[in-house]
Amino acid sequence: MLVPLKNIVVFLNGNRGIDVLKSLIKNGKPIVAVVGPDKSEIWNLLQNDDLLKGCHFVRQRSVNDEKFLSVLQKFEPELFIVAGFSEIFGEKLLDLPKFGTLNLHGGPLPKYRGGSPLNWQMINDEPDITISIIQMDKGIDTGDVVGEKTFSYSDEETIVDIHRKANKHFSLLTLEVLEALENDNLQKREQDEQQASYWMQRKPHDGLINWYVMSSREVFNLVRALAPPYPNAFTVLDGRPIHISEVQEVDLDIIGTPGRVLFLRGKGPYVMCKDKCILIKNASEKISHGVFLGS
Repeated sequence: MLVPLKNIVVFLNGNRGIDVLKSLIKNGKPIVAVVGPDKSEIWNLLQNDDLLKGCHFVRQRSVNDEKFLSVLQKFEPELFIVAGFSEIFGEKLLDLPKFGTLNLHGGPLPKYRGGSPLNWQMINDEPDITISIIQMDKGIDTGDVVGEKTFSYSDEETIVDIHRKANKHFSLLTLEVLEALENDNLQKREQDEQQASYWMQRKPHDGLINWYVMSSREVFNLVRALAPPYPNAFTVLDGRPIHISEVQEVDLDIIGTPGRVLFLRGKGPYVMCKDKCILIKNASEKISHGVFLGS
């Protein structure tokens, strides 16, 4: 029997949340409040979008603050949806909504718990990308999986393309989960703790290329997984960073010292990796013949 949900609160901090929010509104879902970090660039996007006019926006420093909890209680929330919102929810907050909290996670679970799961999947050369929706509990990405979607990607795509695809699938998947919840036939999969792995949230310095230990394929994946707006992968030349935004895999049988720059018949720069060379197509400055790159 269909029992429509009432009083949904969306927690967001980026394009994933905005796309899902718009999808929910277009499909007539009752959004009573939209919560985001107090100091965030998203507010201009939200407040200037005609579709979102009439939404009750709540800017909040900490979602676990007692005063904030009392504000949420007045909305009589039945469901929370968390999309790209990094703050950990406390037990009191989790207990507020009647039907719990759905968290939109950019990776397969329990294999990719933790931060930056879309980036890590690309870096690890996964054959496909998987996203998940879980019923949030007190752990970090430990709740039951209630929705999952796997999609393909190509070598021509960067993390920007992956996010675009993921956001589209999240919008559709969220509606599917809500429909199942309203029809009382939501399917849940408990996570196997023996298969769990936690991945660290990536920081800019994690983009350093180690030419001595990384294969050309690994360099290729790192560069495209850190394409703008993320901080680029980078190397070091004469003590200063050179950011690399595009490389190309090549099939050249060249043997040399990793990190060494070379040109062939005027084409380059190629850089030796652990196994073979890779072509740098776009960098923050010109790279000259015969220069060693840091590793």
